[in-house]
Amino acid sequence: MVAGGGMLFAGVDVHSARPHVLAVVDGRLRLLHWGEGWDVAELVRPWMGGGLWVAVDAPRLMPAGLMDDEKFRQSLQPPPPPGKYLGWRVAEYLLRARCYVTPRSRDELPDWMRAGFAVYAELERLGFQAIDVLAPAQRRTARLVAMEYYPHAAFAAVLGCRLAPKRRPEGLEQRRQALRKVGLRGPLADLDADALDAAMGAAVAAMAWSGKAEMLGHEADGFIVMPVPGQLARGRGREAGQGG
Repeated sequence: MVAGGGMLFAGVDVHSARPHVLAVVDGRLRLLHWGEGWDVAELVRPWMGGGLWVAVDAPRLMPAGLMDDEKFRQSLQPPPPPGKYLGWRVAEYLLRARCYVTPRSRDELPDWMRAGFAVYAELERLGFQAIDVLAPAQRRTARLVAMEYYPHAAFAAVLGCRLAPKRRPEGLEQRRQALRKVGLRGPLADLDADALDAAMGAAVAAMAWSGKAEMLGHEADGFIVMPVPGQLARGRGREAGQGG
């Protein structure tokens, strides 16, 4: 299916040793497509015509050193314990145990993070802007927007509970339950773990566009966009962790 007019939303589940996985939903959170491919440009280009917001499950920026600055650390709520979380990105600290940790050096990046940086670079070449650099008033009128999300944390936030491993039957069912809770409609039983992760990315992108998401982090080393459970049905989201 090729998209017609109207804003669409996509999630990209990033891989290095196997193809990336894409899921696309419309503004009513109807699942329009899921598929896989090595070339992110080929994956997203058919859906860009009416505007596309894309969430990518990989870091967009390297650590900026803010978590090494004691004055900045004390501005966070809660402040980190002395000597802990040094070198982390702010967003990763705010999510803590529910998130990956980006190394300080590009030489230490695992292959999947390198693949993620390549995905963002390709999206930028296609004309996508990072949500981090857009003022709130600009976001609703921006047509091509990219953002970072982390599916495990997003699923856990929606359900409010600890998740089983995503490839186990109970973990798969938890993730389908979370997608139904946010209002996503489609044949979720047909989606494997990676496609469910991508579908959550598409839902997060839609929530970000409608103001029902939270941006955790700092502009210096990037935001992770998260669903806000209390905002799923109505209301607007918020930004957190930008102090300093």
